[in-house]
Amino acid sequence: MANIIAYRSKKSNRYSCGINCKKWIVILLFIFFYAKPVYSQFDDIYDEISVLLTVQRIGSIEMAAIIHNEQVYLPVKEVFDFLKIKNNPATDFNKIEGYLIDPKAIYLIDKTKNQIIFYDKVFDLSPQDMVVTDNILYLKSSYFGQIFGLECVFNIRSLSINLNTKLELPAIREMQQEFMRQNRGTLSGEIKADTVLKRKFSLFHLGMLDWSVITTQEKVNSTGIRNTNNKTNINNIRINLGLGAIIAGGETNIYLDYNKTDKIKTQQQFFRWRYANNNSTWLRQIIAGRVNTSAISTILFPVNGIQLTNAPTSYRRSFGNYRISSKTGPGWMVELYVNGILINYLKADASGFFTFEVPIVYGSSIVKFRFYGPWGEEQVQEQNIVTPFSFLPAREFEYNVTAGIVSNANKTLFTRANFNYGLNSRVTAGGGIEYLSSVTSRKPMPFVNASIRAGTQILFSAEYTYGVRAKTTFNFKLPYNLQVDANYIKYKRGQTAIMNNFDDERRIVLSAPIRTKKFVAFSRLSLYQITIPRLKFTTAELLLSGVLAGVSANITTSAIYTTSSSPVLSSNFSATFRLPKGFRMTPQAQYQYNNKEWSMLKCEIDKNISSNGFLNVGYEKNIVAKTNFVTLGIRYNFSFMQAAFSVRQGNNSISTTEAGRGSIFYNENNKKFIFNNLSNVGLGGLIILPYLDINCNGKRDRGEPKVAGLNFTVNGGRVEQNLKDTVIQITGLEAYTNYFIKMDKASFDNVAWKISHPTVSVVVEPNYLKVLEIPVAVMGEASGMIYLNDIAQSKKSKGRVLINFYDHNSNLVGRTISEADGYFSFLGLAPGAYTARIDENQLQNLRMISYPASIPFEIKPDNEGDVVEKLEFDLIPLLK
Repeated sequence: MANIIAYRSKKSNRYSCGINCKKWIVILLFIFFYAKPVYSQFDDIYDEISVLLTVQRIGSIEMAAIIHNEQVYLPVKEVFDFLKIKNNPATDFNKIEGYLIDPKAIYLIDKTKNQIIFYDKVFDLSPQDMVVTDNILYLKSSYFGQIFGLECVFNIRSLSINLNTKLELPAIREMQQEFMRQNRGTLSGEIKADTVLKRKFSLFHLGMLDWSVITTQEKVNSTGIRNTNNKTNINNIRINLGLGAIIAGGETNIYLDYNKTDKIKTQQQFFRWRYANNNSTWLRQIIAGRVNTSAISTILFPVNGIQLTNAPTSYRRSFGNYRISSKTGPGWMVELYVNGILINYLKADASGFFTFEVPIVYGSSIVKFRFYGPWGEEQVQEQNIVTPFSFLPAREFEYNVTAGIVSNANKTLFTRANFNYGLNSRVTAGGGIEYLSSVTSRKPMPFVNASIRAGTQILFSAEYTYGVRAKTTFNFKLPYNLQVDANYIKYKRGQTAIMNNFDDERRIVLSAPIRTKKFVAFSRLSLYQITIPRLKFTTAELLLSGVLAGVSANITTSAIYTTSSSPVLSSNFSATFRLPKGFRMTPQAQYQYNNKEWSMLKCEIDKNISSNGFLNVGYEKNIVAKTNFVTLGIRYNFSFMQAAFSVRQGNNSISTTEAGRGSIFYNENNKKFIFNNLSNVGLGGLIILPYLDINCNGKRDRGEPKVAGLNFTVNGGRVEQNLKDTVIQITGLEAYTNYFIKMDKASFDNVAWKISHPTVSVVVEPNYLKVLEIPVAVMGEASGMIYLNDIAQSKKSKGRVLINFYDHNSNLVGRTISEADGYFSFLGLAPGAYTARIDENQLQNLRMISYPASIPFEIKPDNEGDVVEKLEFDLIPLLK
């Protein structure tokens, strides 16, 4: 390619382009007539270009590529290095070998034989599919996807490549592990930021709007059992709207639900206003509208009221783990949040089972799962789980008072007051009172509770509610990561607060991972028993979930036994297989041991279409109910919405479903609306705006331009970069949570551009996009020479001499040392007046003086960074 004229100061690593507008015509003519194409060994012409490779969740990198017949070739080693895939080039650069993630997944890319060997499978290529030039092996981009699962989409207009993959690449794993380490540090209070952005209280701001529309059409045959009142067509439409705002400084969330086949009910609508101030001591949160009760009593309808508490929205430290497991859809991604902070994520197995180690933190731990599934209408679900252990730091007091009305026909009154106190670091005790007007056995229900931590392996909690129940929970960790969880509940006969007639409940769960060289699995044995008058009901479940040879499998066997009937045993089998061409197959089956027959058979095949689409085909046969269903579904994620369509054919009916969902939020920075395809109400976001701080005052002044290329990590959220205006957008952040943004100091090619404060802590505000301006200081450079001027000898250079730099107030701002040839340079001077001097102590030790004694100079504001050269000092020995 054509060489663009550039200059640099001596021994400086900073380049400045020497091109101005008057030279463009000359340069273009030079490129046209003298640019050298790359010639391969096959006499074909390959044009060398520079492309921007972008990998989701990793970032972007600029690299050299080759164009031939509108096909792009990428340098194998550079791509694999960026993705942190093991690779070893041969000395002649015609071969590259290594492995992809798994050491058994060995590959060999061989140009001499024009073939690629991967997983012992040989792929024969044509001679034009690989190119070796300048000791670099290039591979046609399509083969990255066909062979390695690294789909490359080339945009010839923007000279950019988007690399999409479903693999858990080493680079992604490293970034996620770093995120989790930072998040655990957030919980334990170990991370310290050099810049902290606090909350700003707004009187009113309208920020977020979520929407979803689901329409269903069902046609039933006249002979079908669902054909009632001669209606053969059933149509329905459901609309959900969510509105997020800030009113009187508090988070305001409103959700409206409309269903064509049902009347509009107040219980299905939602309103909550929450004011939070963690800087306060005695009152940190005020919640009005729909409140979470944490009630002992059974409440079947939502409660509208007010809640006061001094519990902060974030918690300080963690001191142990508590294993928790649940189920969702097969293959769904699950994120674990503890008190609003992302701690871990994983993919559910073929049956939908997953398990987490939940950090136990001071205060009441609210554990939330967020599920990401294949269909838009089920994309995000939230489930709050209160852990059974509640600890407080020593001598700390916490309260929670709630009062409201249950939204049922009787408008039942509800109040609850809960108080806890940390006796020491291992024991927390508390109590309170609860009242529900519909309870007839005992309306005021006083209760006491305690949580005890014995060592690092044993956790114990107990609760007693007068006239209702006594409850204990025990958690014990044994060697080999075996965990025992047990709880027991004894009910007061005749109580009406809890809607059951149980005498007692018993549950014990034993769980442990199983790890071998070839097999990783999780096992869980659960026993549960309830006792009611003259009857015992017992269930047992054995679960095995693991991955073997790339196949995710789950076997769950359950037994149900009552004193009045024989045991009922059944097993569920499920697995997920990867097929060629990116297809995945998930068969499921259920076997009834009592009847010695299969009761249910099901199989689904799905495939990703490009990077945003999803196709699913399924068949289900219920042998007991004698029903058969065939389903076909497709979903596509646009940047502004998710759209899905599915059709389901049953014995006597056929139904179709169309769904769309998305969100709109307001960017106060540029006064524009932004469209998104995920829910955002109740969440917050950041607009990161890096700019050149030319005068280095830490503030953005008129004329200071935005700058592209900032690389950073953040412990949560979804990152979207706009390459056109360099603005970075982070959405999906939990409100009232401290997020740490760690910026890469080496983001920019120009070494004069410095990030003075690389770690920023910012408190996210609900329903609001907070603008975070990142100053990139443009520093100047001073360079020169040191000479030894001996009258008796010739003038020569002098190394290892200290040069100090002082600002206009005579403050020392930097120092450097001359190299062996006498050259020195110092980069890191903000615009202003400076003075360079030889270190006086060193001069005294050397018995020398410098001429001149000092050199004044000025660093001028410049986008590329000013360079001051030819600062020369002569060292003259003193006469003996």
